Amino acid sequence: MTDFVYNLDGSEFVAEEFQFEPGMLPEETITDFIQLSRAAFGKLETSDGLALNVRLLISNTGGQPIILELNQRFFSLEDDQGRSAEIAYFCCATQGDVLAAGQKREVQLFFQMAPEWYGKETSAHAIFFRIRGLLPVLRASWRFPTLATAD
Repeated sequence: MTDFVYNLDGSEFVAEEFQFEPGMLPEETITDFIQLSRAAFGKLETSDGLALNVRLLISNTGGQPIILELNQRFFSLEDDQGRSAEIAYFCCATQGDVLAAGQKREVQLFFQMAPEWYGKETSAHAIFFRIRGLLPVLRASWRFPTLATAD
């Protein structure tokens, strides 16, 4: 169940870092390789906890096919005090799939939210969604605020 959907236009989710491996995709379109398409906060059906649902769109912005290796090890969620969230769900892992020029693939993750990240008295002030090593992206990071919700 979704309780809150973040605004991805830059007022709530702010891109903080984007480093890429040069030469794999055209530099003028490299930032379109990974795009956040949705971030929503709500209750997981499979547990009592709250979660952040993140959806990404991965696009081959180059003229040649690329080999896509996707699994949860590339993605993390951390707060400004060093705590990490656990991935409760990841879809869809690939190993050696070919992404043709212009083709897109959706990725969806659910992160189990730490109690310190929401509520009336949150100890964290910012949460970071990070991608590391999903070539051609070396590192990407987005910052967004914690939620002040009624307990």
